[in-house]
Amino acid sequence: MQPYFEFPESFIKIIETLSLRESGHHRTEDFLKKVSPEIGRLSDLFNQKRGASPLSTTLTSGEYPLAYLSYFLPSNLFKLPAILLDFKRSHSNHPFFLEDSETALKNPFRILDLGAGPGTHGLGLLDFCGRHPEPFLRNRTVEYLAVDQDSRMLGYLKQLFSQYTRFLETVLAERAIRFIPRTIQEKVTTKFSESTGGFEMIILGNLLNEMIENGDSLSALSEWIRNLMTLLTPEGIIFVIEPALRKTSRNLLALRNLIVMQDSASIIAPCLHQHPCPIMEPQGSEKDWCHQEKEWGAPAWIQNIDQRIGLKKDALKYSYLILSRPGKAPHHSSQQWRMVSEIMTTKGKKEAFLCNESGRLRFYLLNREVRTSNQIFRDLKRGDLISIDRPDDLPGTRILPLWRVKKSD
Repeated sequence: MQPYFEFPESFIKIIETLSLRESGHHRTEDFLKKVSPEIGRLSDLFNQKRGASPLSTTLTSGEYPLAYLSYFLPSNLFKLPAILLDFKRSHSNHPFFLEDSETALKNPFRILDLGAGPGTHGLGLLDFCGRHPEPFLRNRTVEYLAVDQDSRMLGYLKQLFSQYTRFLETVLAERAIRFIPRTIQEKVTTKFSESTGGFEMIILGNLLNEMIENGDSLSALSEWIRNLMTLLTPEGIIFVIEPALRKTSRNLLALRNLIVMQDSASIIAPCLHQHPCPIMEPQGSEKDWCHQEKEWGAPAWIQNIDQRIGLKKDALKYSYLILSRPGKAPHHSSQQWRMVSEIMTTKGKKEAFLCNESGRLRFYLLNREVRTSNQIFRDLKRGDLISIDRPDDLPGTRILPLWRVKKSD
């Protein structure tokens, strides 16, 4: 696991202090005892378990804001940084990462976060800019606009940004990064459109599944995303982050296919093609879905709550899309593949599903044919981006001794 994904205790301390102050408790144990049952109910709701209270009822409960703040914010904080790191591995020359260009330095980096809640993904970006060894948005002023219907959440957002920016003050100053957060209290619907535009990044975090639950059709959402594209700079990007559940992930794949069909946007990642998703083809299985899983260092705070409610948040799981304006689709080599399953151990071999423009194919490596050039295949993880070089140009999905398998760093 990359050291960066060891959770910063400084941030947990900020959440703990805010939670105690807002709840009126003086002891952490008293607060966790009070809030843990609500966290359990929220988890049932977000995981779409039977018997969970309706979304509208849960989101208006008195305990909801602090339950979300204390558990779901920390467990979602690293998702956007993880996506950004993967994006940079495969698109390092994208204008998004050309931080030292004269044009970039003159203009603020503008972000629109729709359905922002307490600013989970904005705070994740702030943490990424401040703590990751490879600076992102160096020498930039970052204007972060968060939109949400819940005034309580937006209030927490302002406090968290203020306190965590103060904690990261020295390193942000060294990297010449300045964050300016601003909020708008408004319910996000398909009619929402910000008048100013010129955003480098639009974030839709755990939003589309709620909009679908509230009755928005995939067609309406595809058209809305087309409209959101007009708010981007020419090289701007939309990050769509959804839960890794089968239903929500398949909904996202169905929306992805509609976006491709209607040319509402270009698919930048995780897909390596603009064709229909093979998982959603008629011959595919409804039991399949595409999601990511990344290791992280869950803090003691989260482990404490997990013990109380019978969960184990030992990995970051999510589905996502990175979208840009129509006609901006990148070119990918036919040697590039995305790992879309876990490694499966069967008799005498290791197997895994890989995906690119050729489709979703089951590759395998016989134990007796493992060589230095291909052995990394056995250690791949879901979501990894790899290249497969076939010197012999032989077709098929059996990884042969002469094949070279390389993981993108």
